[in-house]
Amino acid sequence: MRRLNHYGAILLTLSVCTISHGALVHDFDSQLDATVSATFPLNAFTDKAKTAWGVYDRTDLLPEKLIDESLAGADSFGIIQSQDTDNFFGIVDTYNDDVKGTIEVSFTFDLTVLPGSAYDVSIDMGAMGDFEAGDIFKWDYQFDQEPAQRLFDITTNTAISHTYILEDNTSVSLVDPLVIGTQVIDNQIKTFSTEISPVSTASSLTITLTTDTNGALEAFAFDNIVVESVHMPEPASLILLGLGGIALISRRC
Repeated sequence: MRRLNHYGAILLTLSVCTISHGALVHDFDSQLDATVSATFPLNAFTDKAKTAWGVYDRTDLLPEKLIDESLAGADSFGIIQSQDTDNFFGIVDTYNDDVKGTIEVSFTFDLTVLPGSAYDVSIDMGAMGDFEAGDIFKWDYQFDQEPAQRLFDITTNTAISHTYILEDNTSVSLVDPLVIGTQVIDNQIKTFSTEISPVSTASSLTITLTTDTNGALEAFAFDNIVVESVHMPEPASLILLGLGGIALISRRC
């Protein structure tokens, strides 16, 4: 029985060691693990009140359509509520006096400090508006020089309407919300996550948002990009580890 108990202990140890976790985070505040690049300079739109492309907070209550000010008076539109005091990335109307059409922002993470055979990626997202079928909010990812692949497939569901709830509990119904699958992205910010894997060991991961939205009543915000490793040792490594453990136990017995 003693030998069996030792075997059970080593098997339990192996099962615990098959997964290890670590994370890289870009939260636009204190943890900025990604290198950021953009095809149009951030926070450079001329109309600060009605357009948005960059990192914001509630301090100036701008851009207007991103901020929910319903508790302070008559406001029927917004995503960021009074308790949301952290920085966030906001987008409103990329067809304006400064730019007309598609722009991108990319976040590149160094995976040499976070090795893994698979990664969980999560992003907090919120949106509000009467979007159109031609609006683009496309998340892609790329390991090193591998082909880019879709991370989150955001589309406009033109067949439904959605009721948005503001901070003062006012209900606002709008047609054509943004969705991921069947899940509406609304002004109650939610975390969306998915698992991705490189073809081979990767040294970098780039996550890119491509957007093209041409309405002043189409707001999108995101925050807290988290890349978490799910590291599974190679089967050969597990076998060697197991044999080594069994040999050690046998020697002690």
